[in-house]
Amino acid sequence: MRPDIITKFCEDKRERDYEPHELPVLGERRREHLLVELCKETCESRRRLLDIRFKLLGMVPAVSFVFIGTLLSSEGLLKSVDARFRIALAILGVVATLGLLIYELRNSNLYNDLGSRARRIEYELGVHTGQFLGRLKCQNLVVDHRFAVDLIYVAALVAWLICVIALWQPEWALLLGYL
Repeated sequence: MRPDIITKFCEDKRERDYEPHELPVLGERRREHLLVELCKETCESRRRLLDIRFKLLGMVPAVSFVFIGTLLSSEGLLKSVDARFRIALAILGVVATLGLLIYELRNSNLYNDLGSRARRIEYELGVHTGQFLGRLKCQNLVVDHRFAVDLIYVAALVAWLICVIALWQPEWALLLGYL
């Protein structure tokens, strides 16, 4: 490992759960095999995190809007339920969606860190343009994963907040045409 790379890696200001260090002295074939196995495991971990992300991105808006529709409906399951209980359920929806957003943000941090590790492994293996190293950078702030994820969660949170307001102040909901 080149000393300038170690220095750059150690200057990373993000807090880590470990101190970076060189791989132990191994034969070149053993070292390459270890790096390939690390890369496989890193890719698998990224796949799992991405799978969780896509499941949540599909579930959060769908479940939110079904429950919001049920809470705001004057018919159906909750028609005889007290308004205070409906408000409490809507607040719970806000809190749950916010909690899932926080979980998503941590998931994204881990996902990005795994990508950084995979780039490092590709560098160590001598790959110049691989799945991670040499990847094109995003050229547009709107066409970006982070923007899309934030848009979905913000839409769900706003919908829950409108639901809380509509249940708390029904006259406002009538102005908006919700009830």
